[in-house]
Amino acid sequence: MAPALIPQYCPGCGRLRTRCCPLCRAALIEARPAQGPPDVISLRCYEGVVRDLITGMKYGPHANVASWCAELADEVRDECGEVDVITWAPTSSRRRHERGFDQAELIARHVARRWAVPVRRLLTRHGGGHQTGRSRLERLAAPSFRARSPQGRPSIVVIDDVVTTGGTLYAARTALLDAGAGRVTALAIAATPPPAVIGTDHRPVRERPGR
Repeated sequence: MAPALIPQYCPGCGRLRTRCCPLCRAALIEARPAQGPPDVISLRCYEGVVRDLITGMKYGPHANVASWCAELADEVRDECGEVDVITWAPTSSRRRHERGFDQAELIARHVARRWAVPVRRLLTRHGGGHQTGRSRLERLAAPSFRARSPQGRPSIVVIDDVVTTGGTLYAARTALLDAGAGRVTALAIAATPPPAVIGTDHRPVRERPGR
């Protein structure tokens, strides 16, 4: 007996689809650029369809969104310079167990395929728990990471899906540098909008990675 087909809805617009719709894919590409934390290349503002698609990837049957996120990374390929290895900031073991995958790993593997660069699991997460739903102050208490010692002094890109304070990617970057990496570039697909401050100009500005 054939299994029942389960209807799937696009996480961006809610239309009934077998995959996310091309309109939402286009909206992801055209979404507002991010103003992320310093030393993190952030691609899109985590709002609207960007938030809906990434949430659909993390909590629904829409893993194909990871490949669309990887397409966005092509915009900063030259900015990342020479890249020897791509890795990711792993989510908590609890989240990976609940979802059956790590969304940052999915994106990193797609980016590595597009850039023809090796992808390696170089980081192990310790403490800090998951970041979803935590306050900005709580997110500043970032998890700690232990990094495998890479061969030579490679240039590494470390990827995460969403960044708020930058604490997670900063901790990941520090662990990789302490383990012997020559240069580490932190890359986030999306960054949460900065808090509104009266009288402050929040025009989107892309921060270049630290060296």
